[in-house]
Amino acid sequence: MFEIDHGFCVSIYAMDPNSTLVEWCADARALNDEDWAEAARLLVDPAPPMSTTPTAIFHEARTPAVI
Repeated sequence: MFEIDHGFCVSIYAMDPNSTLVEWCADARALNDEDWAEAARLLVDPAPPMSTTPTAIFHEARTPAVI
């Protein structure tokens, strides 16, 4: 399991029992007019610039308790 802080949101990634990658995402802040304008610009850019790769924080999975 690992998490990535994207700046505007934080995502947590984990593998489910079927080996499917699952993402949970929570907003870290409200998007502002500059964010919306940048998103609109990037949608029509044929070669949008790549952003800096965020740092992933890895967490060790714990064995679930048996009920």
